[in-house]
Amino acid sequence: MRFRSIIRLGYGTVFVGVIVAVLLMIGWEVSETLQENRTELSEATRLAAVAVGSEHLTGLSYSSADYGNPSYQRLRTVFLGLGRVFAPHHGVRYMYVTRLVDGQTVFVADSADEGDQLHRVPGTAYTRPNHIVPEILRGGPAGFWGPQTDEQGSFYSAAAPVTDDSGAVIAAVGADMEKGVYDSRVKSTLEFYGTAGLIIVLMLVGMAAALEVWSGEVEKRRRQELARASVAEQREKLLFNIGEGVVAFNRRGEILFANRFAVNSVYGQTRKPETDRTGRGWTLLDELGQPLAKSLQPQGGNLPDSEAVRAANPHLRRPYGTLFPIGVSFSSVEENGNSIVVMTFRDMTREAEIDRMKTDFISMAVHQIKTPLTALKWSVEVLSASKANPAAEAEAVAGVVSATQRLNELVSDLLNVSRIEAGRLTVDPTPTDLGSLAADVMKELEPEAARKRVFLTLSAAPDLASVSLDRLLIREVYKNLMTNAIKYSPTGSKVNVFVQRQGEDIVSSVKDEGVGIPEGEKKRLFDRFFRASNVIELPEEGTGLGLYFAKKIVETSGGRIWFESTEGAGSTFSFSVPLAGSLAKKGEVRLGRTA
Repeated sequence: MRFRSIIRLGYGTVFVGVIVAVLLMIGWEVSETLQENRTELSEATRLAAVAVGSEHLTGLSYSSADYGNPSYQRLRTVFLGLGRVFAPHHGVRYMYVTRLVDGQTVFVADSADEGDQLHRVPGTAYTRPNHIVPEILRGGPAGFWGPQTDEQGSFYSAAAPVTDDSGAVIAAVGADMEKGVYDSRVKSTLEFYGTAGLIIVLMLVGMAAALEVWSGEVEKRRRQELARASVAEQREKLLFNIGEGVVAFNRRGEILFANRFAVNSVYGQTRKPETDRTGRGWTLLDELGQPLAKSLQPQGGNLPDSEAVRAANPHLRRPYGTLFPIGVSFSSVEENGNSIVVMTFRDMTREAEIDRMKTDFISMAVHQIKTPLTALKWSVEVLSASKANPAAEAEAVAGVVSATQRLNELVSDLLNVSRIEAGRLTVDPTPTDLGSLAADVMKELEPEAARKRVFLTLSAAPDLASVSLDRLLIREVYKNLMTNAIKYSPTGSKVNVFVQRQGEDIVSSVKDEGVGIPEGEKKRLFDRFFRASNVIELPEEGTGLGLYFAKKIVETSGGRIWFESTEGAGSTFSFSVPLAGSLAKKGEVRLGRTA
C-alpha cells in the first residue's frame, strides 16, 4: 500500500473515532443534564415534604371552610415561603399539597398567590389526577412524570410523600418545573459541547489538510525515485515474472540470470541463479532422459540452432525426476564485450497431451469405423453375388443394418461426449423412482443377458423416495454399467444390481463376476477412449467412452461414481445421487443414444 494511502487510512480512522467520541460525549452530557433536572425537581419535593410535616396538616377540614382556619393560613405561609425558595433556584413554577379524602385526591394548599388562577379552593377533588399522586397517597414511593400541559403551558412534575410520626403517608407534596426551563438546560449543554466538538472537528480538518500536503510531497518524492530506477532493473523484473522460462549463460556455461518460471520448473522453488552456477539443471535431454549433443546445449558458449534443437524433441527434468517436453529458442546478446546466450522455453506438456489424445482418438475412431465398414463391404459383395438367393440376400441386408447401426452408435457416442464437455447438454430433472428405472433398464437388457446366459437380479429398497433427476441421463448410466457387466462376465455368471439409501444419498451398485480390472490400470478407467488391456483382445467391442460419459453424467447430477475390482474376480461399480436432486440446466440439445 502506498505511503499516502496509509496516511489517509490512518487519519480517516482517527477522524471517525474522534467524531464518534464527540457524539458519545454529547449524548452522555445530555443524559446527565436530563438526570440532573429530574433529580433536582425530585429533591425539591422531598425537601418540601419534610418542611410541611404532619404538624402543618393538623386541624384542617380539607374543605372550602379551611379559608378561615388558622392552620390553613400557617400551611399557606409555609408553601409561599417554599415557593420563594425553590422558584428562582430550581425553576419550580409552584408547589402544592394534596391528600386522600374518602378515596379521592383533594387539593389542600399551594404556593400560588391568593386569587391566582392556579390557586384552587381547599377540598376541591381532582377529576383526573395523575396516576402517580394517588399511588403516593396510597403508600407508594416518590415519582416523576411529564411533560404534561395545562392552561399555563407544558411542565414536568415530581411528588413526594408526607408522613406522620408512625411513617404512614398522610399527604403528597408536588412541584412543577416549566418545560422551557427543563429544556433550556439541555439546550445549553448541547450548545456548549456541540461548540467544543465543532472546534475539535475543525482542528482535525486543519491537521488533515496539513498531512495531505505533507504526504503529497512524500509521495511525489517516492514517485520520482521510482522514475529514476534503471530500465535494466525494470526489464529484469518483467522477465523474472513472465510465464515462460528465461535463462542466460555466459561463455563458461555459468548462469547469469534465471527467472521464476525457469527455476520452479527444474528446482520446484524460487532460487537465485548463483545457487547453480554450473547450469546442469537446464541440460537439454531427449525423451529417454539422455543429454542432447553438445552442439545443441546452450552452456558451451555457442549459440545452438533453435530449429535443430526443436527437431531433437528437447526435454527438461522436473524436481521430482520426471521429464517434460519444452518448446525452446535461443538468442545471443553482447554486454560489455561479452557474449551471452539466452535460452527461452515453455512447458509443452499440455500440448503433448493434446497431441496424444488426438492420436488416440484418430486411432480409435479408425479402428472402430473399420470394423462396420468391412461388414458393409462384405454384405454388399454378398448382395452383388447372391444371384436371387433369398437367404443370402436377407443375411447380407441384416449385416448392412447391423453395421450401419454400429456406425450410428459410434457417432452418437462421440457427439454426446462433445456436448457434455462443451456444456451444451440439457439437464431436465423430474421426480424419478430409481428402483423402477433400474428395473426398466434390466428388462431392456434381458435378451442380451439371455444370449450370454448371464443371470440378472435386482435388489431395490422398497421405501425409496422419488428423486428429482434427469431420467434420460441416469438411465444411460444404468445401461452403461449393466451392459459392461453383461459384456465382460463369463457364461453362467450372475450380475446383481442394488439400489438403496445411504445417508443423504441413494447409491446404486452393479456387481459382476467378470474379468476385473488390472491394478495398474485402475486410475485411468474413467479416461476417454481407455479400455483395459485384459478386454482389448476379447471379441466384445467398445469405444472406451461409456464409463467416461457415465462419470460426467453422475457429476453433472451432483453425485459421484467409483468402483472396486480384482482382476479375474469381478467388479462392483457404484454411483450416488443426492436425495435433494440435481439442478436443471438449459442446454442446446438433449441426450443422443450412447453405448
